Amino acid sequence: MISILNAALVISVVVNAIYLIADPRWLRALGDAVTAAVSFFVTIVTLRVFPFDFGAYSFDWTMLVQVMLGVGLIGCLVGVIANLVTFTREVGKA
Repeated sequence: MISILNAALVISVVVNAIYLIADPRWLRALGDAVTAAVSFFVTIVTLRVFPFDFGAYSFDWTMLVQVMLGVGLIGCLVGVIANLVTFTREVGKA
């Protein structure tokens, strides 16, 4: 899990460093799609490592965290699809 998390951090730093050099709309969409896809895989790995120990609390944090991770997965997929559509449109204009 640590290696994929480290890879996600490195990819995010590299993509944002590229944005400092050039920031056309197609590149921004491609970079955001890549980071959203990596976030999707990090969330999948987090769900596979689950359960976390929330035994000391009276509230059912386990269910809430699982639901929020599921919402995060859906958000990542929507982000990937939306950014790929934007990327395709921008490349098609050129």
